[in-house]
Amino acid sequence: MRVVLRYLDTPGTSGIKRYSLALWHALEGLGVGVRPSRVLSREIKVAGRRIGGHLTKGLWERLPVPRGDLVHAATFHVNPPRRPADVVTVHDVIPLRHPDLYGLDHVDVRTTEAAVQRTLDHSLVLADSQHTKNEILHHFPAADPSRIVPVHLGIDFNRFWPDVRQAPVRGGEAPAASATSALRPGMLNVVVVMNVEMRKRLDLLLEAAQELPFVHVVHVGHATAGPRHRAMVDRLAPLVEKARQRGQYTQLGHVDDADVRILLSNADVVMHPSMDEGFS
Repeated sequence: MRVVLRYLDTPGTSGIKRYSLALWHALEGLGVGVRPSRVLSREIKVAGRRIGGHLTKGLWERLPVPRGDLVHAATFHVNPPRRPADVVTVHDVIPLRHPDLYGLDHVDVRTTEAAVQRTLDHSLVLADSQHTKNEILHHFPAADPSRIVPVHLGIDFNRFWPDVRQAPVRGGEAPAASATSALRPGMLNVVVVMNVEMRKRLDLLLEAAQELPFVHVVHVGHATAGPRHRAMVDRLAPLVEKARQRGQYTQLGHVDDADVRILLSNADVVMHPSMDEGFS
C-alpha cells in the first residue's frame, strides 16, 4: 500500500507540521509506503515587511498531486483543490468560532467554511479530539457524525520523557546551554511553549507575573507574528520589556526537542494560557 501524505511545509516546526512528519514516520514503521506531497509556505522580508506565505502556498497548491492507494491531507487547508483527499485531518475549527482572533473578514470566513464543508462532503475526517468533533458538528450540523473519527494525538517517547537530571540520558542529544541556564534558581520558573498568536494569550501570563515578582517566565517559541496577530505583538511589547527589566522573562525562540524536554521536565510550572486548542 502507498499513501500520499499532503502537508504544509512551513520553515519552522509548527504543531501541524510535527503531526505530519510523525504520521509519515509512523506509517513507514507499519510498512506503509509514503510519498510526500508538500505545500510550501515561505515568507521573505521586503523593505521590512513580510510577504509571501499565502502567495507561495496558493501557487504550490496548483501543482498536480501524485496519486496512490490513499491520499491523506494532514490539514483541510491543503486538501487538494481538484480531487479531494480520501482522508483529511481537521485539527480544529477555531477560526470559525473566533474569526476576530485571526483577523478574518466575512470573505475569509466563507472561504474557510467552504473548505471544511468540502472536506466533510468528500473525505473521511480525523479529528484531534472529541472536542474538535463536537465543534465541527456544531458548525456543520448536517455533517455525518460517523465520518468524523476522533484520533487523539500521541507522544514520541523517543524524543520526550521525564528528564529531571538537567541532561539527556539517551539519543546522544546535547542540550544547548541556553536551555539549562534559562531556569533561574530561587524563582518560580514558568515555562510556556507557543508562538505568539491572538488566541495564545501570553499577555495574560505576563500580566499575572507583574503581580508576582518571584515568577520567571521562560518563553519557547517565536516572539513575532504575521499581520493577523500584530495586535498581540503590540500588546506584548510593553509587558515583555517590563518583565525583562525585572528579570522575569527569558525568550528562547525555537529550540530543539532535547531542550524542550529538559525545560518541561525541570520547570516548576508548565503553563498553556491559550483560549482554545483542538487537542483539548
